[in-house]
Amino acid sequence: MLYNSGDGDLNYFDCHCDTLSRILDDGGMLRQNTGHIDISRCKHTFSKYGQVFALWGDADKEKGGISKRFDRLFEVANAEFGANAGDIALCKSGEDIEAIFCKNKIAAILSIEGAELLGEEMETGVDTAYEQGVRIIQLTWNYQNAYAGPSADKNNQGLTEEGRKLVKYAEGKMIIDVSHASEKTFFDIAKITDMPFIASHSNCKKICGHHRNLTDDEIRVIIDRKGLCGINLYAPFIADAGVCRLEEVLSHVMHIIDIGGEDVVAFGCDFDGCDRLPNEVDGIESIPGIYSFFKKSGLCERLLNKLFFENAYNFMKNNIK
Repeated sequence: MLYNSGDGDLNYFDCHCDTLSRILDDGGMLRQNTGHIDISRCKHTFSKYGQVFALWGDADKEKGGISKRFDRLFEVANAEFGANAGDIALCKSGEDIEAIFCKNKIAAILSIEGAELLGEEMETGVDTAYEQGVRIIQLTWNYQNAYAGPSADKNNQGLTEEGRKLVKYAEGKMIIDVSHASEKTFFDIAKITDMPFIASHSNCKKICGHHRNLTDDEIRVIIDRKGLCGINLYAPFIADAGVCRLEEVLSHVMHIIDIGGEDVVAFGCDFDGCDRLPNEVDGIESIPGIYSFFKKSGLCERLLNKLFFENAYNFMKNNIK
């Protein structure tokens, strides 16, 4: 096991985790827990650390309505950020991110994973979520919903009329996240908005053929839009065998760089949202070890800094409003 707790001088910005959902479902606290991410480990591992926390729910399993799930998730976020206010703060703008880093705190950003969490009234849902601090929205998860088709649907359904309305209504409020989207949904979004968008936790289909990964054409659109591609550490998205090592993670990084994406590649590890990681990875505490491995493998410091921090930081700083 390649384990490195770090010496606290690494800057890191991650585009996706499911830690708040795990706390709601399984218990525990953000301060210290047995999952992939907690504040205690992060404070000893990084100098600057930004994290996008996803609000997620399974509509097929949620009792009492999926929109109620959003309310409970936001309560968890509010309670955990409040209880740890000396170490973490919710950021609602690029200026907030810079200010929080200046205070040596973790910069937290909220995203919605699956727009069904908005409830039945889309515009009201977007406005309410925005007021509560959500700045990124992913239209789908693994199921077709009222807005779009997911990559898991072999029928390759795209945006619905409601989905088109959502994309347009969210402009200027929330960043669109195309992870989990079908190819048709992806290109439907690209056609109707000129805004930059992200794939917060998706890898390269050229390297691993899983439906959740991005084609080269999709990656090039994200590059043209000056968005982000967050490398996901879920093993089945990294290697077709479903078991992998860091060499194969690096292959996804290098593929994005090789097709022109050195300014968009980042991490969206999917910590606390996946159960199979590369052999050398335990959780957030393993990020310095990944950095060291990539450096020993020949990735220069300029590219390492972009991958681990600068690309995601600059995008969020410039686009979170």
